[in-house]
Amino acid sequence: MPDPREGERLVLVTERADASRAAFQAFAKARGVAELMVPSEIMVVRDIPLLGSGKLDFAGAKRMVEDRLAVSPPARVMPLATSIQAFGAQ
Repeated sequence: MPDPREGERLVLVTERADASRAAFQAFAKARGVAELMVPSEIMVVRDIPLLGSGKLDFAGAKRMVEDRLAVSPPARVMPLATSIQAFGAQ
């Protein structure tokens, strides 16, 4: 997503109601992950959009984030599927 200060920011979309940025940050820091890779915001949703094949619908997730944050359509969403799975495994 665009960020006026940083240029871009990462938004993690998850179905985990208990997800928090602080917990994700601690998880990442304990594993030596750079702060740049930690999402600036965690958005909890009821259902993550999926394609008919069962794969993640990145375009649908982007629209969901844009709608929630009232961001103009040219914004970019960076996929964090690997981070979602790693964080969810705790």
